[in-house]
Amino acid sequence: MIRSAVVLGLYAGLGASAQNNDRLQFEAATIKPTPPYKGGPNMQGCRGGPQMGDPVAFSCIGAPLSILVGLAYRVPAYRLSAPGWMQGQMFDVNTKIPENTTRDEFFVMLQNLLKDRFKLEVHHESREIEQYDLVVAKNGPKIKEVSAPPPGLRPDGTAALFKSGCPAIPAGTLAGNINGQKVMYDPAVDMGIFASRLVTELQTPVRDMTSLKGRYEVALCWAPESSPPDSGPTLMDAVRDQLGLRLESRKAPADFLVVDHIDKSPTAN
Repeated sequence: MIRSAVVLGLYAGLGASAQNNDRLQFEAATIKPTPPYKGGPNMQGCRGGPQMGDPVAFSCIGAPLSILVGLAYRVPAYRLSAPGWMQGQMFDVNTKIPENTTRDEFFVMLQNLLKDRFKLEVHHESREIEQYDLVVAKNGPKIKEVSAPPPGLRPDGTAALFKSGCPAIPAGTLAGNINGQKVMYDPAVDMGIFASRLVTELQTPVRDMTSLKGRYEVALCWAPESSPPDSGPTLMDAVRDQLGLRLESRKAPADFLVVDHIDKSPTAN
């Protein structure tokens, strides 16, 4: 069981494309199965890479094979069609990246590594799925426009959360799970970024269609789908009642990455 996790913006720039060049390779790369968890502190996640913290090194600890594939092709989990067992196959990865490698070239290197070591085969296909538009509710927004806080300062959101009927979260944090509820607070967020956070919760695309151009204080809480009945509002209801916004459902095509073949274990380092 993972006790803590490193949360990184691994899927930033999802729409970018990279040249499919089989000659792009890491200078060195090792992939090893993650040792069994034996208790105590444990970290899980990936770090490094061009424009992502370290231009000449990339590493992962306890990364599920599905996450590695999604990262390599810049596809979030909800647009990856892959065998379920891939989520349970976890690996530690260490690579050395050639100097002056671009971000797009890095992702191609990672694709080539998975093709070489796991015999990965994939294809893209369009599928129609339920998506959402974030719009202003009938009676108007309940959120107030604010100025951005000074760098390094994130105000305590207790008052705003209390006003929305939400439990407080530790000062300086964006989200948490408190007393069986999911809680989100941001003192100054634009609606585009807020919509992207809803993507993580809903696991489907969310477009900002509010026409709200400024920054807004957002204090929001809801009961997860797995909660018992009457545990609290759904995310849909919370967005409407607490923020004065609404999520409108629509059907639209989305690009899926389909895994045709992948080995459960990599070839030797």
